[in-house]
Amino acid sequence: MPKPKIHVVGCGQVGATMSNYFVNRHFPVSIYDTKKNAKYAQVPWGWMRRMSLQQMERLQLPLCPLDLPQNHISQGPMVISTSSELRSEKWKQWLRTVHTDARLLTEKEAQDFEIHEKYNLLCDSHDYLFDFNQYKSELIRTLQSQTEWIDKSSAKRFVWKNNFIQGILLENGQYHSIEDEAQVLLCVGNQTKHFLPVPVAGISLQYRVVPKDAIPPKPYIAHWTDNRSIQYFNNYVKLGCGMNGTLTSLPPMKFWSNFFHFLWKQNYSWQNATTAVREHWRLDHDSFESCQVDITPDFLPIVQPIGKNLTVVCGLSGSGFTVYEPWFQEHVKNVILREISENRFRIDRKFEATSFLY
Repeated sequence: MPKPKIHVVGCGQVGATMSNYFVNRHFPVSIYDTKKNAKYAQVPWGWMRRMSLQQMERLQLPLCPLDLPQNHISQGPMVISTSSELRSEKWKQWLRTVHTDARLLTEKEAQDFEIHEKYNLLCDSHDYLFDFNQYKSELIRTLQSQTEWIDKSSAKRFVWKNNFIQGILLENGQYHSIEDEAQVLLCVGNQTKHFLPVPVAGISLQYRVVPKDAIPPKPYIAHWTDNRSIQYFNNYVKLGCGMNGTLTSLPPMKFWSNFFHFLWKQNYSWQNATTAVREHWRLDHDSFESCQVDITPDFLPIVQPIGKNLTVVCGLSGSGFTVYEPWFQEHVKNVILREISENRFRIDRKFEATSFLY
């Protein structure tokens, strides 16, 4: 029996990775993506959080090797620091609950790392830095030769009939029919709300990329504090706002109550989060870039089947969940093909924040 065609709308981290997954398994794939909305593109922070500070739901799933190019990986000590006693207590709770080699640094160890904050956590050794953006760019170049690539205009809306997507209408007026047995995968991050109501808030993360020789090396490859961060990649250094971001878009009103606990957090506000970074590194205000990420109330992703041939994947930002995990790719495939009875990532789950990071 021939495999159904997969129409992938959006080719960011999720779209590119899932397209590659289906291509490698000999599914025919069409990709709808354009650089027109590049300002909304997700540029991941760089931390491959495979273990540290994850939800219990994540830790119940297998930690399999990832098939990723080593030239985009930076490994070494990574430290999170805070002045918040409440956050340090969350770390201690997490350390008592899970099997991990992450640990709190002693005062002497913190000094050896040239770190002066009050509370410091050494991340699990399974975690590392990964140049997501460079890898995605290479993946897209490969996909362009292996798939039907539709990039002249972005998708505007779906055309439905009898709970089935019959076609995709583009912004330029073009219409693309969807075959009877085909499936549609929507993975446009915080832009999902333009197609469907989902419990996702938009967060802007500010950062500045500088040459590697512009910043003196440290005894670690990454350090996050409450209001600033630094990450040493193989070819550059990324300066960021630590655990802070700027709230840029609210979820649909029907989901506001799910976000009340989230909106009280000091990490996210309407204010510019770059002040501490600029002062510490003596940077100009206009020298920062930003990326828009999508966050659910419980920091867990959404994998939602809708109708007969649509699956929505969003909300991976901030959770530490990654589409690069083999079990997650397999889960998305099973949902798309309607071959799964249990799906813990549905929209209608109970939203309880269990992250030990935020």
